[in-house]
Amino acid sequence: KISRFQNIPTLSFVSAFNWQNLSNTSFFSNDSRWIDYSYLGLKLSMDLPTTVSKLATSKNKQYQTLILKSNVEHAIKESETKSRQLILDFEKALRQVRNFRKIVDLKQDTYNKNFNQYQENILALDKLLISHNDLLIAKLNLVSALANVGFNKSKIDINNKY
Repeated sequence: KISRFQNIPTLSFVSAFNWQNLSNTSFFSNDSRWIDYSYLGLKLSMDLPTTVSKLATSKNKQYQTLILKSNVEHAIKESETKSRQLILDFEKALRQVRNFRKIVDLKQDTYNKNFNQYQENILALDKLLISHNDLLIAKLNLVSALANVGFNKSKIDINNKY
Protein backbone atom coordinates (compact mmCIF):
# COMPACT_ATOMS: atom_id res chain seq x y z
CA LYS A 1 0.00 0.00 0.00
CA ILE A 2 2.81 2.37 0.85
CA SER A 3 4.47 1.91 -2.52
CA ARG A 4 1.12 2.63 -4.23
CA PHE A 5 0.51 5.69 -2.05
CA GLN A 6 3.85 7.12 -3.16
CA ASN A 7 2.36 7.62 -6.63
CA ILE A 8 -0.66 9.57 -5.36
CA PRO A 9 -0.49 13.35 -5.93
CA THR A 10 0.29 15.35 -2.79
CA LEU A 11 -1.16 18.67 -1.79
CA SER A 12 1.09 20.89 0.33
CA PHE A 13 0.65 24.22 2.08
CA VAL A 14 3.40 26.68 1.21
CA SER A 15 4.11 30.14 2.49
CA ALA A 16 6.85 32.74 2.38
CA PHE A 17 7.19 36.09 4.14
CA ASN A 18 10.03 38.03 2.44
CA TRP A 19 11.00 41.66 2.18
CA GLN A 20 13.75 42.89 -0.01
CA ASN A 21 15.51 46.23 -0.13
CA LEU A 22 16.84 46.92 -3.66
CA SER A 23 19.26 49.75 -4.30
CA ASN A 24 22.12 50.54 -6.70
CA THR A 25 23.80 53.01 -4.37
CA SER A 26 24.47 51.09 -1.14
CA PHE A 27 23.11 48.43 1.18
CA PHE A 28 19.93 49.55 2.86
CA SER A 29 19.82 52.90 1.18
CA ASN A 30 17.33 55.40 2.57
CA ASP A 31 16.13 56.18 -0.95
CA SER A 32 15.17 52.62 -1.77
CA ARG A 33 11.83 50.96 -1.18
CA TRP A 34 11.14 47.72 0.64
CA ILE A 35 9.48 45.17 -1.63
CA ASP A 36 7.17 42.61 -0.11
CA TYR A 37 7.37 39.08 -1.59
CA SER A 38 5.00 37.38 0.82
CA TYR A 39 2.57 34.70 -0.31
CA LEU A 40 0.40 31.84 0.92
CA GLY A 41 -0.73 28.96 -1.22
CA LEU A 42 -1.25 25.32 -1.99
CA LYS A 43 1.15 23.26 -4.10
CA LEU A 44 0.07 20.10 -5.93
CA SER A 45 2.95 17.68 -6.60
CA MET A 46 2.63 14.61 -8.75
CA ASP A 47 5.20 12.16 -10.09
CA LEU A 48 5.01 11.37 -13.73
CA PRO A 49 3.99 7.78 -14.45
CA THR A 50 7.39 7.28 -16.04
CA THR A 51 9.07 6.94 -12.64
CA VAL A 52 10.16 3.38 -13.30
CA SER A 53 11.60 2.58 -9.88
CA LYS A 54 8.40 3.51 -8.05
CA LEU A 55 6.21 1.54 -10.45
CA ALA A 56 8.57 -1.45 -10.27
CA THR A 57 8.55 -1.28 -6.47
CA SER A 58 4.75 -1.17 -6.43
CA LYS A 59 4.42 -4.20 -8.73
CA ASN A 60 7.16 -6.04 -6.85
CA LYS A 61 5.34 -5.51 -3.55
CA GLN A 62 2.09 -6.79 -5.08
CA TYR A 63 3.84 -9.96 -6.23
CA GLN A 64 5.50 -10.38 -2.85
CA THR A 65 2.11 -10.07 -1.17
CA LEU A 66 0.67 -12.78 -3.43
CA ILE A 67 3.65 -15.04 -2.72
CA LEU A 68 3.27 -14.54 1.03
CA LYS A 69 -0.45 -15.36 0.87
CA SER A 70 0.38 -18.49 -1.09
CA ASN A 71 3.05 -19.42 1.48
CA VAL A 72 0.53 -19.02 4.31
CA GLU A 73 -1.98 -21.27 2.54
CA HIS A 74 0.75 -23.81 1.87
CA ALA A 75 1.86 -23.78 5.51
CA ILE A 76 -1.73 -24.30 6.68
CA LYS A 77 -2.24 -27.23 4.31
CA GLU A 78 1.13 -28.69 5.28
CA SER A 79 0.19 -28.47 8.96
CA GLU A 80 -3.18 -30.15 8.30
CA THR A 81 -1.47 -32.91 6.32
CA LYS A 82 1.10 -33.45 9.07
CA SER A 83 -1.67 -33.63 11.68
CA ARG A 84 -3.62 -36.15 9.59
CA GLN A 85 -0.45 -38.21 9.07
CA LEU A 86 0.24 -38.29 12.81
CA ILE A 87 -3.31 -39.48 13.48
CA LEU A 88 -3.00 -42.15 10.78
CA ASP A 89 0.32 -43.32 12.27
CA PHE A 90 -1.30 -43.55 15.70
CA GLU A 91 -4.27 -45.53 14.37
CA LYS A 92 -1.90 -47.81 12.48
CA ALA A 93 0.09 -48.44 15.66
CA LEU A 94 -3.13 -49.27 17.55
CA ARG A 95 -4.15 -51.75 14.85
CA GLN A 96 -0.69 -53.24 14.99
CA VAL A 97 -1.02 -53.73 18.77
CA ARG A 98 -4.36 -55.50 18.28
CA ASN A 99 -2.84 -57.79 15.66
CA PHE A 100 0.23 -58.53 17.79
CA ARG A 101 -2.03 -59.37 20.77
CA LYS A 102 -3.84 -61.89 18.59
CA ILE A 103 -0.50 -63.30 17.45
CA VAL A 104 0.70 -63.57 21.07
CA ASP A 105 -2.51 -65.38 22.00
CA LEU A 106 -2.05 -67.80 19.10
CA LYS A 107 1.64 -68.35 19.91
CA GLN A 108 0.77 -68.88 23.58
CA ASP A 109 -1.87 -71.45 22.60
CA THR A 110 0.60 -73.19 20.27
CA TYR A 111 3.26 -73.23 22.98
CA ASN A 112 0.83 -74.64 25.56
CA LYS A 113 -0.23 -77.43 23.16
CA ASN A 114 3.40 -78.19 22.29
CA PHE A 115 4.33 -78.20 25.98
CA ASN A 116 1.54 -80.69 26.69
CA GLN A 117 2.75 -82.87 23.81
CA TYR A 118 6.33 -82.63 25.12
CA GLN A 119 5.24 -83.74 28.58
CA GLU A 120 3.64 -86.81 27.02
CA ASN A 121 6.82 -87.49 25.00
CA ILE A 122 5.06 -86.93 21.69
CA LEU A 123 7.04 -83.81 20.67
CA ALA A 124 10.81 -83.32 20.56
CA LEU A 125 12.49 -80.71 22.76
CA ASP A 126 13.77 -78.68 19.79
CA LYS A 127 10.21 -78.14 18.50
CA LEU A 128 9.12 -77.01 21.98
CA LEU A 129 12.03 -74.57 22.13
CA ILE A 130 11.16 -73.24 18.68
CA SER A 131 7.55 -72.61 19.72
CA HIS A 132 8.78 -70.96 22.96
CA ASN A 133 11.15 -68.78 20.91
CA ASP A 134 8.25 -67.80 18.60
CA LEU A 135 6.19 -66.88 21.68
CA LEU A 136 8.99 -64.68 23.03
CA ILE A 137 9.43 -62.96 19.67
CA ALA A 138 5.68 -62.31 19.49
CA LYS A 139 5.74 -60.80 23.01
CA LEU A 140 8.69 -58.60 22.07
CA ASN A 141 6.84 -57.44 18.96
CA LEU A 142 3.84 -56.58 21.14
CA VAL A 143 6.00 -54.57 23.54
CA SER A 144 7.60 -52.77 20.57
CA ALA A 145 4.16 -51.97 19.15
CA LEU A 146 3.02 -50.62 22.54
CA ALA A 147 6.11 -48.41 22.65
CA ASN A 148 5.31 -47.24 19.12
CA VAL A 149 1.78 -46.31 20.25
CA GLY A 150 3.21 -44.23 23.11
CA PHE A 151 5.70 -42.60 20.75
CA ASN A 152 2.99 -41.66 18.26
CA LYS A 153 0.76 -40.35 21.05
CA SER A 154 3.65 -38.16 22.28
CA LYS A 155 4.22 -36.84 18.76
CA ILE A 156 0.54 -35.88 18.51
CA ASP A 157 0.67 -34.17 21.92
CA ILE A 158 3.78 -32.21 20.95
CA ASN A 159 2.28 -31.24 17.59
CA ASN A 160 -0.91 -30.01 19.31
CA LYS A 161 1.04 -28.08 21.93
CA TYR A 162 3.26 -26.21 19.48
